[in-house]
Amino acid sequence: MAEEVQVELEELTELDALKEPESPGGESGDYDPAADMAAEEMAAKEAEQLEQAAQMAADFGIATFCGSVKTFKPHFDVPAEKQSELAKALMPVIKKYGMELPPWLQPYIEELIFLFKFSAVVGVAWSTANRIEREEKAKEEAEDGKKSESVPA
Repeated sequence: MAEEVQVELEELTELDALKEPESPGGESGDYDPAADMAAEEMAAKEAEQLEQAAQMAADFGIATFCGSVKTFKPHFDVPAEKQSELAKALMPVIKKYGMELPPWLQPYIEELIFLFKFSAVVGVAWSTANRIEREEKAKEEAEDGKKSESVPA
């Protein structure tokens, strides 16, 4: 019988070791519904902020892209409803990766930056060349018009 008491005492000691210590304020580790509710509210607020940030980033990114293209090609126009559709499609990607590049693209950041800057330089050069060409053509047409007016018929 002494052995049984000894075994039970050892089991109780092991159980006491598994017991969570009391918090510093003397409170037991009981469930606190207010704390749980506050955590849920905080999580909901963070989710809403992420949604708003993703929406703003997507809208800005699509508007910037469309505006940049329109700068080089004035006839290019993406209707507002299509821009909105594109932004909605982009939002889950932004939520998934944040404002960072996806992990599979991160090794190529230098190449992407170069490509972006190179495209911008080529775009400006192309746009400038087209503008100069249009101006020269308009100037030639104006000169041809003046020559035909000065030649008697």
